[in-house]
Amino acid sequence: MKTSKTEIAARFPQHPDTERDILGAVLVDNEVLEVVKQHLSPSDFFVPAHWRIFSVMQDLAAGGKPVELNLLCDALADDLEVRAAGGPAFIASLGDGVHRNAPITHWARMIHDAAILRRAAYAGEALTKAALQPHAKVEEVERHIQAITGSFGTSFGGNVYGVLASEVKPEHVEWLWDGRIPLGKITILDGDPGLGKSALTLDIAARITTGSPMPDGSPGVDGGVVVLNAEDDEADTIVPRLMAMNADLTRVRLLKTFPGSWI
Repeated sequence: MKTSKTEIAARFPQHPDTERDILGAVLVDNEVLEVVKQHLSPSDFFVPAHWRIFSVMQDLAAGGKPVELNLLCDALADDLEVRAAGGPAFIASLGDGVHRNAPITHWARMIHDAAILRRAAYAGEALTKAALQPHAKVEEVERHIQAITGSFGTSFGGNVYGVLASEVKPEHVEWLWDGRIPLGKITILDGDPGLGKSALTLDIAARITTGSPMPDGSPGVDGGVVVLNAEDDEADTIVPRLMAMNADLTRVRLLKTFPGSWI
């Protein structure tokens, strides 16, 4: 059975009612627009009529004009998407039921998050099609991947959220190596070549697999280890080193990448 475009679109993450509400909130109180603009761009809206309305709202505000019903209707009088949605009556209905204390930031984040998920879905579909094309070339697919990751960097980087320090609940730091390597954080071992960074990393990994103390005698953590390496060979370097360090090899997973991978 053939799937219609409407059925396909319904599968994508979307919040059309929330989009309507946030546009209505701007009509009710123009100051809301400044808050919304911090989180959303017109392309974040799923419904075409909604992003066209939001775009005109931004244009009106940028021109020093109030974002009000008559000006919106005049500016969008010839817009086919808005006319198909109901025209002036549709625009007038946006503010129905919206109160001044609405959770604007929460709504904006909902819409933005759905937009990012949709872009991920579109990108995945496009990448799949590119990879399955007859005579597809790896180099072209890799360029496609890099273009996608670049676009997502822009999507995330363009929206910076903040939080009041008073709203942050302090948490206790848990340590892998007390005072040196925290759990759940990024730790970088930096230094010139030949100083033993790789050996130290594997030594710590070996200690984790057996629950042994850390090099300074402080208590260790018992667990499994994942190793991703870009230089040393597994068979002649990594595994022999782990064996010499008495690691439990059944608790060490060595990640692999495909030859020529861009990762």
